[in-house]
Amino acid sequence: MTGLASAGITVLVSLAATPLVLKWLGQEKFGAFRAASDWTGHLMIFDLGLSGALTPLLVRALGQGNQAVRAVLGVGVRLYLGVVLLILAAGIGLTLFISRLVPVSSLLAGDLEHGCWLGILVLLAAPLMPFRALAEADQRSYLINTLILFQTFIVTGLGLLLAWSGWGISGQFLAFATGSVVFLLLLALDGRRRWFVPSGMARHLPSHEPKPAGQSFAGAATSPPTADLTDPNSIRREIWKLNWPNLIQNICGRAGLYTDNLLIAFFWGPALVVPFFLTQRMAVLAQTQLQGVGNSGWAGLVELAGKGPSAVFQRRLIEVTSFVVILGVAVMVPLAAFNRTFITLWVGPEAFGGEAVTILARMHGVLLAVFSLWGLVLSGAGHVARVVPGVVAATVVNIITSVIGAATIGLPGPVLGTSLSFVLVYSWYFPLLLNSHFQVPWRKLYPAIARPMIIGLPYALLIGWFARAHPPRGWVPLGFEIVSSALIYLLLAWITIFKSAERAEWMLRLRLFWRPWPAR
Repeated sequence: MTGLASAGITVLVSLAATPLVLKWLGQEKFGAFRAASDWTGHLMIFDLGLSGALTPLLVRALGQGNQAVRAVLGVGVRLYLGVVLLILAAGIGLTLFISRLVPVSSLLAGDLEHGCWLGILVLLAAPLMPFRALAEADQRSYLINTLILFQTFIVTGLGLLLAWSGWGISGQFLAFATGSVVFLLLLALDGRRRWFVPSGMARHLPSHEPKPAGQSFAGAATSPPTADLTDPNSIRREIWKLNWPNLIQNICGRAGLYTDNLLIAFFWGPALVVPFFLTQRMAVLAQTQLQGVGNSGWAGLVELAGKGPSAVFQRRLIEVTSFVVILGVAVMVPLAAFNRTFITLWVGPEAFGGEAVTILARMHGVLLAVFSLWGLVLSGAGHVARVVPGVVAATVVNIITSVIGAATIGLPGPVLGTSLSFVLVYSWYFPLLLNSHFQVPWRKLYPAIARPMIIGLPYALLIGWFARAHPPRGWVPLGFEIVSSALIYLLLAWITIFKSAERAEWMLRLRLFWRPWPAR
């Protein structure tokens, strides 16, 4: 719910702010900022996979008591203090060459370099990153969503003020750095209150001995169980054991998903980044919320995997997978059908990047949410090393096809590369791992995706025809038709996909959710 609220408010803020930023900055500055910020985002590769290594350790520490949580968190912060120097060194090197990586006119080269210097200031807050891993492991995504919304207000408000004041690219970097630092500081304050202040929640949690070495169902170990998570040396050994697979996965993830703007800027210039970015904007926001289902549920699924029985975990994983696809089709199809109208009303028809970009972005948004859920479950259960080969293979496919596509067919090229990597690699590799480690049957996993897609195909054709035949002529009709279209599909899914027992179970869940919560 916090994710949906955050997305809704972010959409409203973006609708109001983006035309103003484009007006005050111009397309070249806006496109250069987007491309350069993607480059600076890649600098977190140099955290050496610490964030991904800390998360499964913190999941285990939460089951071992307060002392273990504090020990893992303390070691994580100290390790980040070391790697931040490496990250800063890489950031300085990037800034010195940024005007070559993002070609801009000579008048903007200085502004772009100054902006990157401001952008790398946010890296000084990197030692606070373990507090985000702690919140995710503690199943407190609602806090992260709330703080992300607060960060959005800071970045957007300050960005508008600085764009209006003539700060250009530098102002946008300063706004982004300010919002990011505030986000991490607030997470750190919350973590300190809960785990290090005597009056915080930590005093209410039981402190007990680490669980003995154990296996998940069918003999699949959920994570290495023997480490003493109260001993700093043992924690460091576990982190360095997990960090290299996470580092490779992080590099591949960023290279595969966050280089699209860079390819467009390199082959076609920063100005074309604007229609490419804006055409996918609503899909990216919706995709983030779909991924939020997995982000909110992976820790609970890993807990089920460790406790067993296997049938419970398998049922829940298949159910969540189907739920993600149903929500994805319900949201992405109307957003694709009405995207041209949306862009025209928002910033003008010249910012529309084409139907191919629209359709591909919506399709891979749904697939990414599904594969992200499966990958989080596998990685959170300690199988990140097994995930890495598939991630590397998908990245190779993605990069090769994206570069060729961007150079030859333009804007749809990078999006096509991402979609092909999902279909050619992830569609079979993740089910293979889930079957191997958790005995999840393929014959149940694939139908969880196929049924919503099959029902969604005629629905998409009908909504697409209606959007072209009767384009809405204002914001209110546009919003009404998008929401109505999504509700129509959800009704179809409720009738055709869910069995009577499943519908009864969902009704029970809703009643349990809305009843008064017991006081603690």
